[in-house]
Amino acid sequence: WSELDVYTSSFWSWIRVQWWFKHDSFEPVWATLSFTLWINVFFLIDWLGQSYAHKYLINPIGRKPIQIYQECLHRTVSVAYLAPLLIFDHFYPRRQLPENAPGFFQMVFGVIAAIWLYDLIFYPVHCLLHKVPWLYKAFHSTHHANTPCVSEDIIRHSLVDGTLQVLANILALNTLRLHPLTRMAYNFVITYLLTESHAGYDMPWMLHNIVPGKILGGPNRHEMHHRTGTVSLLLMVQIPLINTI
Repeated sequence: WSELDVYTSSFWSWIRVQWWFKHDSFEPVWATLSFTLWINVFFLIDWLGQSYAHKYLINPIGRKPIQIYQECLHRTVSVAYLAPLLIFDHFYPRRQLPENAPGFFQMVFGVIAAIWLYDLIFYPVHCLLHKVPWLYKAFHSTHHANTPCVSEDIIRHSLVDGTLQVLANILALNTLRLHPLTRMAYNFVITYLLTESHAGYDMPWMLHNIVPGKILGGPNRHEMHHRTGTVSLLLMVQIPLINTI
């Protein structure tokens, strides 16, 4: 495994001196770009993959990916999310980059721990948004307005709803005090998982089918959540813990 640590260290030595990585707003911009990438990957599958991918649709009836995509292009959620963070980062620069890289598996375990903690933090917030009628109507109903799910639904939410998710992510990352490179990897992975869960596909190569033990909830469970309001978690192994709490 030492070779993986060498590659990680080499990559860190390069990226830590790049001006864009040193910028205080790198993380929110990176998360936004990651969401943009994954949403467009699944949109291209919707648009171009009819001969192959559409046989893996969970619920093909009534899907409107192109219409929802066009609606999302006109939404200002990303601007409303980024603008206050960019302003805050400008007036309160604080990004410090350590000289040494994390070990490769330290980074992997850090990403897994952050996903677990984010899921645990956001779950009660998500439950409140569903259990309290006025909260659901005011802040969460927009996210559930479209069924079956398409990838663009991950950013189809109210500003309050999106802010709560962002705060859950920030709290998870800051609690674990992860290395900046681990945080970068986490943002890339979590944006994929969240987009995949809304994609409406159950393909054999998707991460929830690759990871053994049905650990990941995946789009099947999240599609059911959008239809019925059942429990929705990225990591289904958390259900016994949550039930205990």
